[in-house]
Amino acid sequence: MKPATVHREDGGPDLTENLLCLCPNCHVRFDGGAYVLTDDLTIIDTVKDRLEAKLKHHQWHYINSDHVRHRRLHWTRRNPAPLTALPSAQESR
Repeated sequence: MKPATVHREDGGPDLTENLLCLCPNCHVRFDGGAYVLTDDLTIIDTVKDRLEAKLKHHQWHYINSDHVRHRRLHWTRRNPAPLTALPSAQESR
């Protein structure tokens, strides 16, 4: 059985808490690592190295921060350059 914190693309669970509904452009940016999320769902533009707005989602759609963290670490580990926009507390998790 795969760990519950694995992103869906990497074989993680097919659950709504592991799901983001995105427009096609944002989907490409997230899949390519140009956008990552902090635990509080703030979008980080890794290309411009800056914080963007918080991700908008329906109040009833719970998004598991473990899944968000797994996906963020997937990209930040691939890119050794430090992201100054990434809050250090978020990065260390």
